[in-house]
Amino acid sequence: MYPKQIWEELRLEVGENNTIFDIAAGYGHAANFLHPSNAYYGIDINKHFVSYGCKKGGNLELKNIFDPAAYRPSDIFLAIDIVHHLSAEKSKELFNLVFQHAKKKVIIIDPAFVSIARKCGPLGAFLGWLFRVLDNDGFTTIDRWMSEREYRDLFQSRFGSVYGKDFEVTPQKIIGYHFVVFNRKAETLSET
Repeated sequence: MYPKQIWEELRLEVGENNTIFDIAAGYGHAANFLHPSNAYYGIDINKHFVSYGCKKGGNLELKNIFDPAAYRPSDIFLAIDIVHHLSAEKSKELFNLVFQHAKKKVIIIDPAFVSIARKCGPLGAFLGWLFRVLDNDGFTTIDRWMSEREYRDLFQSRFGSVYGKDFEVTPQKIIGYHFVVFNRKAETLSET
């Protein structure tokens, strides 16, 4: 459901010849937009998504994104359509794992338009309900929508992760979506 510009930006940002770890990968759709020289791997808790993706040739495994044993060091981590599903505590837990295992960068893509559900009165309440129905993953419940300020603070604080301090953040919006890149700082690249 993401616009073409998002996928083009992702392909450019990922580049070539990298190991890619896609958390909550669904059926591995993001792999279709990456250069074929990249080694793609994804995990998800939804057995139907993983099964479907594997049948289509995807390198996916059924794993819980909060299980530390599910992680392995990779050049680039992708977190697509995840952040708005998580509480602040779960975000910190997840991104501690992600930042700890990311050798080069972490890329987050998350809908920015959902924040309108907080500021449009009755229309916003209806939109919030509609967004929840359309975005139901069967595993998490979205209790509330974050404001733009909450998103910005979450990204700038690197989700409160102790490992996030080793990354510089570059947030941007592309056609109603957050496209946030966390690049490992040069002085910590040699440590990975």
